[in-house]
Amino acid sequence: MKTYAELYPIVKERFLARGKPGRFRHVEGVIDTAAALAAKHGADVEKAKIAALLHDVVKNENPASLRCRIDQRYGPAEADRWPEKLWHGLAAVAYAETELGIADADILAAIENHSAGRPGMSLLEKIVFVADYIEPNRDYDNADIRQACFDNLDLGVALVLRETNHILARTGWPRAERGDAAWAEYRHILEE
Repeated sequence: MKTYAELYPIVKERFLARGKPGRFRHVEGVIDTAAALAAKHGADVEKAKIAALLHDVVKNENPASLRCRIDQRYGPAEADRWPEKLWHGLAAVAYAETELGIADADILAAIENHSAGRPGMSLLEKIVFVADYIEPNRDYDNADIRQACFDNLDLGVALVLRETNHILARTGWPRAERGDAAWAEYRHILEE
């Protein structure tokens, strides 16, 4: 498998060639945050950086392209189970496998579930999930949640899921079944 140092210039060039420097700034924020969280919580920093680097790698592709990647990797029924807004996670897994040779199941799961989460997330999945929300380039105040993620990762996951639910309710965006199931698993942490 390619190392983070080998993958970084490939992915950076992909973003810049598509005219998305702002998106890549976000990715770099997720990388830095995921690496810091991995170091704090005893996860593999290299894997965290790779998953963070690739989490949005196909985000700006058109829906037809995303759907094609998903259908080839998962079969035609899988995309129908997800809101279109979240297809990029599934499609990024297909890209990572076929075009970059990524085969590590934990990295692929972290990429796949970075937007909605899922029940039973691994340590790496939790790290990438919260890093995507709390990275410092986001344009909303997340300082309290950010600190919670470093102090108690499960509490951080619960807080991010709660905030995501508020955003979905406010915007009317469709919900992901996995995200709802993750919330059902983590909500008790906020009630303790």
